[in-house]
Amino acid sequence: MDKKGKSKEEMYLFYRVTINIRDRICGGIPKSKDVIAKWVETKIKGAEAQKEVVKETVAAMGDQLTEEKIAKMWTGFKKDGDGPYIEARQAMALLKESANILKGLKPKTGKGSKPIIDIANFRARLAERVFVEPNRLHLGVGPEEPVEFMERTIDVMTPQGPRSAFKRVDYVEQPTITFTLRVLNDELIDREDLEKVLIHGQNLGIGADRSQGYGKFDLVSIEETK
Repeated sequence: MDKKGKSKEEMYLFYRVTINIRDRICGGIPKSKDVIAKWVETKIKGAEAQKEVVKETVAAMGDQLTEEKIAKMWTGFKKDGDGPYIEARQAMALLKESANILKGLKPKTGKGSKPIIDIANFRARLAERVFVEPNRLHLGVGPEEPVEFMERTIDVMTPQGPRSAFKRVDYVEQPTITFTLRVLNDELIDREDLEKVLIHGQNLGIGADRSQGYGKFDLVSIEETK
């Protein structure tokens, strides 16, 4: 409460989102400590920040880490006492990617048609006003349940030239994922805008290996909640 007795939560609106993965959602976290360090270097700036992220990632991967040769080409999910999960940042990346595409985009319905979302700098405004909670979005698989994996051949460049290698990826089949959107209550972004972003995002997908068609989903519901 502030001095006037007004709850700070009134600054925000909350929307409960439920999605169903159509096929599979894939994990993108390396199962090798060495690869984790290199992977973090490409995503995080600053040596100290990198050390912290590597430490957290290694801890979250736990006994999934292995020294097997295949580990350098094997990715999976972080896991805790409730099982494997993806992170809120992945859902947020989906929202921003979709928002970037929809900004000012007009449907082909003739002259004078209105933009699908008529908000200037929509991606930036969404990024500043919409937050995904909680940080861990669990996939409905228990901590002791095995996670399936699939393998495919990929082309890699080596010092000896291009070679083919096997890539192994953990996946979860058709999970239902639920999360909350905390939205700044300034009347700039409303439920209808968020629904459009999520509907468009259905075919962009979430998780790793989206280029292979994985992670696409159906929006089940988006409902205002407390």
